[in-house]
Amino acid sequence: MASMIFILQSQDIRTSYGMVSNPNCNLVTKGANLHGFDLSNCNLRGFDLLGTNLLGASLTNANLAGANLQGTVLIGADLSGANLINANLAGDNLQGAVLSGADLSRANLSIANLAGDNLQGAVLTGADLSTANLAGANLQGAVLLGTILSGADLSGANLINANLAGANLKGAFLTNTILDSKTITDHDTITIQTLGSSLVPGSTYTISPDPKTGLGSLTITDGGAGDEDGISDGMIKISQVPQGRYVINQVSIPSGFLSLLGSTTININPLNLDQTVTFQVIPAGTDLSTLKPTPITSPSLSNTTFNQWTRSFFATIVNNVNSRIITNVDQTPQIIVVGTQNSMAIETAINSQSSVLLNASFAPLTKGSAIINTMGLENYSLPDSTNVVSIIPTIVAKINNTTDYVAATPPLVGIIPGQEMIIPITDSLLPSFGGLKEIDVQSSTTAIPIGEKNKEWLVAEVDRKIPSSINSRGIYGTPLFFVNIQHPFEESGSGFNWSDPSNHEVPPLLTLAINKKTPNSIQKDFNNCPRVDAYTFVDDSWTSVGVGEISSRSISLSQCEIIIQSQHLSKFAFSLHHFSSLTLFGNTSNTVSTGIVNPPSYLAEAESQSSTPLTSNQSTTPSTISTTLNTTQSTPNTTHSIPAPSGGNLLQHIAQLNPLQRFSDFFTCIIGIKHC
Repeated sequence: MASMIFILQSQDIRTSYGMVSNPNCNLVTKGANLHGFDLSNCNLRGFDLLGTNLLGASLTNANLAGANLQGTVLIGADLSGANLINANLAGDNLQGAVLSGADLSRANLSIANLAGDNLQGAVLTGADLSTANLAGANLQGAVLLGTILSGADLSGANLINANLAGANLKGAFLTNTILDSKTITDHDTITIQTLGSSLVPGSTYTISPDPKTGLGSLTITDGGAGDEDGISDGMIKISQVPQGRYVINQVSIPSGFLSLLGSTTININPLNLDQTVTFQVIPAGTDLSTLKPTPITSPSLSNTTFNQWTRSFFATIVNNVNSRIITNVDQTPQIIVVGTQNSMAIETAINSQSSVLLNASFAPLTKGSAIINTMGLENYSLPDSTNVVSIIPTIVAKINNTTDYVAATPPLVGIIPGQEMIIPITDSLLPSFGGLKEIDVQSSTTAIPIGEKNKEWLVAEVDRKIPSSINSRGIYGTPLFFVNIQHPFEESGSGFNWSDPSNHEVPPLLTLAINKKTPNSIQKDFNNCPRVDAYTFVDDSWTSVGVGEISSRSISLSQCEIIIQSQHLSKFAFSLHHFSSLTLFGNTSNTVSTGIVNPPSYLAEAESQSSTPLTSNQSTTPSTISTTLNTTQSTPNTTHSIPAPSGGNLLQHIAQLNPLQRFSDFFTCIIGIKHC
């Protein structure tokens, strides 16, 4: 009998069987240090346990309903069978805690750390686990009905037999997550909308592969067989769609409408079970040249790209208003289309376009195809019209983890001959030294791509110095920065050849951001902007023929925007234009600072390449002198005019002209042929 009495005196045995109350329960107060204490069966309903240390404590079968456990240390605690209904555990570190069988219904576990925890059979109905760390957690058989798991890290977690019906998994990380066929319900849907100012009935689409068989393709018409509502209402709905990648092509739309999107790709995955894809159309009588800015649907990210962007590259989508972290596969930047004659709307669209910033790095002169493949976007589609301008988003990454950068377009399903494309980089992503901020190109209406033409792209690398494998022969002064614009034809000889001037309807334009603060030896124009010398790389050396500055404007107290016109896309180098001194007629006391560096080389170079002359057409009015590069093609209407200098300022006058004209004007002035 004595031994029996001794056993009953054991605190653990007595409390475990509920024979007496657990006296340790009386020790529980806010902020108390209860490291390793046995608090099993304690009734702590509604307790404020803010900051309490429960490291390694036993809370088996405890009643913690409605308790405030925020900031509580629960590492290694045993909460199996505990009642945590409506408990607040937001931000807690529960790593190593045992929660098997616990009832966490409607508990707030937002941002909590549950990595590696045992939650087998736990009830988490309606709980908030948004952005919680559940990596490697055991959730086998857990009840997650309606649980908020948006942004949660479930990578490597065991979700076999877990019930996730109605759970919100948007933005959750599911890399290597262990799932089975019962885990995610197979009630995924695709809804295709044909949208003008309102829904437009009667369109037909194909979906590849066929979501019912996984093979071939399915052709489906609004209101026809396969459209589950059976109504021609502008929406086609298909349910019971297996997860995976689907390409949707528009086959036909009702007469009286024009389409802005012909094809796109969607990704049905656990985070995006119900997908709605919109195909934009406009009335056929619409004057497309005056179209307002219209974003068109962009393709979804693949699972592989999404995981890489969110886990490795920490992708952020940025525009001139805000930025946001990418958390779902549909969060891709869209092409914006605008009418060619709607100049104000074009500016608005450029300023509102987004770039994606990836925390990725590439070596200098990395092949464009390697960069495009690493970025991993699906093909985008352009509207089939030359009456619109397509404003293309960019994806931006670093060069060797420096402030040098690479900016790429998404891959495009072909180029529309004659369509202008403007490719801006969001201002806030440009480094302090400035750089390339926009490319403006328009393909020729008669240009024909060579060979395979289903994947076009442009990649621009911007470095503060010319890579060591490329010489700087022909460049005067220190290069300000180097720009390498790549396209598929350069690598494979297939696709659209942007290196051929005849493939451009008008000469392409590069917009640069240049800092105003420069040495006194640098020549400036009337906008207080440094004059920029531009060069292209030809036959293993640099030349200024066929490329040069056509306009400038001050965009802030510290920076200018300089527009450079070229005849094609290539490798470019830019330097600042220096003053130099020339002695007049042997008189050593009289010098004129002209900005002319080496006139004879200009003459020789221009003469040797007379097939691509660089001259100046000067049109003088009482208030302005407009300068352009006179190539064999017309100059885009985006060229700005530069205010005229005062009549007595020879230096400022010749600064507006190209090198050959500056040389000519200077000597005709000083020998009296021309009045200056």
